[in-house]
Amino acid sequence: MSLAQHPEIQATAQEEVDRVLGDSGVVTSAMEKELKYVANCIKESQRLVPVITGFSRGAVEDTELGGKSTSAV
Repeated sequence: MSLAQHPEIQATAQEEVDRVLGDSGVVTSAMEKELKYVANCIKESQRLVPVITGFSRGAVEDTELGGKSTSAV
């Protein structure tokens, strides 16, 4: 999700940041826990555009493990 494309969501996130942080220049772990809306925005953006788009593993040679055989990919 791009906050720039959704100004109403961006405004809500900014309001939460302003309310929780106030004039403080430092974010504490207690403050971070209060930033639930911002955390949800981050999770949603990671869901829509994951950092790792694909990851797979495969055997490099024919293998038998626990009585079951696997072919090389």
